[in-house]
Amino acid sequence: MSNYYKILGIPKNATDTQIKKAYRKLALKWHPDKNKSRGAEEKFMEITEAYDILSDPEKRRKYDRQGRSRPTRPTQTNTAKPNTTSTTSAFEEWQETLRRRSREKAKQQASQSYGQFKKKNFRNDWYNKLWVVNVSLLGMGILAILLLFAMIAGLENEYDMAGKYDKMAIRTQIKYFKGLRLKIFFFWLALIPAFYCLVKYYPRSKK
Repeated sequence: MSNYYKILGIPKNATDTQIKKAYRKLALKWHPDKNKSRGAEEKFMEITEAYDILSDPEKRRKYDRQGRSRPTRPTQTNTAKPNTTSTTSAFEEWQETLRRRSREKAKQQASQSYGQFKKKNFRNDWYNKLWVVNVSLLGMGILAILLLFAMIAGLENEYDMAGKYDKMAIRTQIKYFKGLRLKIFFFWLALIPAFYCLVKYYPRSKK
């Protein structure tokens, strides 16, 4: 029985996040289009097989249960023959079926270019980063605009109380900050279509 935890380099109590992270790291490292060393394709198939089992809660439970309680061979007696059918053979059949399916899937993935494989299976990585960047820019834009409104309001109050010579300098500052506020507003406005395209044309992958 293959040790899937050892293949992915994770502990038996690994979380789903740890499993996905380990799979991503190893799959990208051993993808045959990137890794040209001998045995890379076989290693890639083992990694895919391990991930297919451990990423599915039901399959993982069955795998763990079989690993914890492997039945011992029945002792022979003079009166009865040992029963040849056991849970071990049933488990091995189940594992072999899953192995075939996983290897078919791995062959399809191995035939893809490295870029296609990464984009198709790990799209959420860059999607999440892009989402965070957009949210951060929108948030900073709103804060900057509010801050400029407050600064302009303060300068306008100061302008009313200033003397003749001070008013020219304050008027220049007000004009500058109003222009800056307008630039930030249009930049912030341009991010809205980017959000729309991100959600509409680049949906999250299922991985």
